[in-house]
Order: sequence, then structure tokens, then C-alpha cells
Amino acid sequence: RCGTIDSPGVYTLNQSFSATGTCLTINADNVTLDGNGYNITGDDGTTDKGIAASSSRNATVKNLKIIDFGYGIEFITGTDNLAINNTLDSNSYVGILLAGSNDQVINNTLNGNNYGIILDASVNTSVIGGSINGSTNDAFWLFTDLGDGNNNTINSVPITYTNSSVYDLKVEGMCSVGNCNIYLINMNIANYSFASGTSTLLIFRDTNFGEISFLSAVNGSGTNLSNDVRIGNNSVTVLSNVNSGLNKSANVTLYGIGDRGFTSPAILRNGAGCGNLCYNFTSLTAGTVVFNVSYWTNYSIGEGDTTPPNVNIIYPANTTYNTNVSAINYTTGNSPQACWYTLNSGTTNTTVTCGNNATGLTSSEGSNTWKVYTNDSSNNVNSSSVTFVKDTVVPLISYGSGTETDS
Repeated sequence: RCGTIDSPGVYTLNQSFSATGTCLTINADNVTLDGNGYNITGDDGTTDKGIAASSSRNATVKNLKIIDFGYGIEFITGTDNLAINNTLDSNSYVGILLAGSNDQVINNTLNGNNYGIILDASVNTSVIGGSINGSTNDAFWLFTDLGDGNNNTINSVPITYTNSSVYDLKVEGMCSVGNCNIYLINMNIANYSFASGTSTLLIFRDTNFGEISFLSAVNGSGTNLSNDVRIGNNSVTVLSNVNSGLNKSANVTLYGIGDRGFTSPAILRNGAGCGNLCYNFTSLTAGTVVFNVSYWTNYSIGEGDTTPPNVNIIYPANTTYNTNVSAINYTTGNSPQACWYTLNSGTTNTTVTCGNNATGLTSSEGSNTWKVYTNDSSNNVNSSSVTFVKDTVVPLISYGSGTETDS
């Protein structure tokens, strides 16, 4: 029968029953309520609760079917509570409301509720497994009015047949201090909405292939989040052209990369080197590769650019000069990143802006070998060298005996 549980212990139902108003209230810590496969059925009162646990610690609700209440299960202001292997059907406000800390919702089946699951200022709460089917309103509605460092996780929860005019996932609210993290792990999400002005950080994870961890709050809405944010085998994609609010810097983790035989492994953006739009934290041949991206499209690890930029010295030439050679004139191509030259076989290297000739030089008497180098963003290096002779010494004439002296 319905009532209040005021003492710790294990309570097991031995029959199904109906209720008007709230059915079972848990006011004690360390309570286990085992529905034993039975039902409790309400009368659709919008404020009635099937199970209400307020300020409880370590309360467990399991193996129970909860039908036609306003709230199916409510955990508020408590901590370390668990709802596991329950079925929640046709509850007129929400299937499960979570507003505590360190709560877990595992393998619960929700059918035809108004809202599926609401996280209202939840702290370090996990929703794992089970399913949410046929919600009239949002399947997941997250308020993130939290403090810095709080993490909430939604992991492997299939969502089907949500009312097309609402959302599989709606995130709104503010973190009171710093950033709040929401982990979306192995999730398939259609309609979504991320409110503007939040400081909530989203982490998308596919446990087979990798992770995208946004470094600032995303915003905007769309009709297929799992298409707009994709993690695959050596590939991550965010369709920022579909939702510009997703075009935020992120750290990317790719699993199972290793040495794939690339001559010059590189982070590729749409199949080409990403230049200064990305940088790696790990080796690009590591088993797990981690790198940062500034803006979004598609990124992967692949064969980098192995073609060095062009460089060609056009002055001086391979010849003899009877005056000082004081400049190197050269041409470059293929997007050089840096240029430098040496007049002494690399003992001294001098940087010059690519495209600007080197001037004010002094050549040595006799043979000189001068060399110009250039590289690109993939550190492909090319060079051009020239050897010339400087001969500015006037020849001496020695007259032998018997030679007439010029007057």
C-alpha cells in the first residue's frame, strides 16, 4: 500500500495497487524499494508522485512499474540514489525527475510520458541504458544551474518516437560558476536545442572511435544531432554549416590510430593539411591520438603534404664576378612557411621573410657557395644553392731581365 518509509531497510512489494495522490515517499537513508515486478498506478494528478525521495541518501528504487502519476520517480536534494530496472508509463508531467547529486538511473524503460527525464540542477548524475519512447514533450530536458566541475552523463539511452515538435535533448540554464560538463556517450539524438548564453560544455563520445570535447559552450538547434556531430573510425565531423553554434574550438580524441604506414602523418581538414587551425598533443602514430581544432568541418589522420615548396636562386649565377656580390635574389612557390639562407655551409643561418631578397651581404674573395632554404607547414624542406667566384684582385706583372721598361 501507499505510504511513507521513515526507516532504513529493504521493502518489497507483494502486489500491485492503485493510488490517489502521491504513493510512496522515502524520508530515510539507505532504503531499497523493490517493486518485485508489480505496478503502482495513479490517477493522472499532475503533482502526484509515484515515488518521491527528498533529501535521501542511498535510496534504491528497482523492478517497479509506475503508471499514470504526474511524476513517476522524483529524487530531489538527496545524494547517491539509484533507480534501476523500472518501467515508467504515461506519467503526465515527467517519467523521472533528478535534482540531487551523484544519482544514477540505470536500465529504466520510459514509455509515453510527457517529459522523459528532467535533470534540474543535477550534480554528477548518470543516466545509463534503458530507453525513452514516445515522449509528448522533450525526452531529456537538462537545467544546468550548477557549479564549476559538475558532470552529468547520458550513456547509451535509445530515444524513439519523440513528438516531432519538441526535442530528444534540450539543454538550458546557466552554470553558477565556471563550466558544467554534459557527457553524451554512444547516443543517437534527433531534434535538439542548446540555449544561448550558457556555459555548459558538451563532450560527445563514441566508445569505439573517439571523443569531441568542446572548449566553449555550443548553442543552436537542429533536427539530427547525431548527423551534425559524428565520430567514426579515424574521422570526426561537425556540420557547422547546418548549425553555426557548433563551430567552436574542441579537443578531439581518436582511438585505434597507431602507425598506419603514412610517410608523413598529419591532421587533415577535409583531406588536406589543417595548418595553424589544429595542433596535436600526442604523436600522430600513437594508439590514441589527441589534437585541438579551432573551427569545424571534417578532421582525420592521414598522409600529410610531402611536396616541399619551390625555391630557386636567380642571382648570383654560377660565374665569376669582379665586384662584391651583395645580394641573393630568389623565387619561391607552393606556400612556403619560412625562408633562411647561409653563406658558410650552415655555420650561420639567417632568416628572411619569404619573397624578400637578402641584401647587404659581403662575398668572400675566391669561391663562394650560397644556399637558400624554405619549408612549409608540414616541415617539408627544399633548398637552392649557387657557387660563384669573386675575383677583384688586380694581376701583378713582373718584368724579367732584358725587358725594355715602359716609359
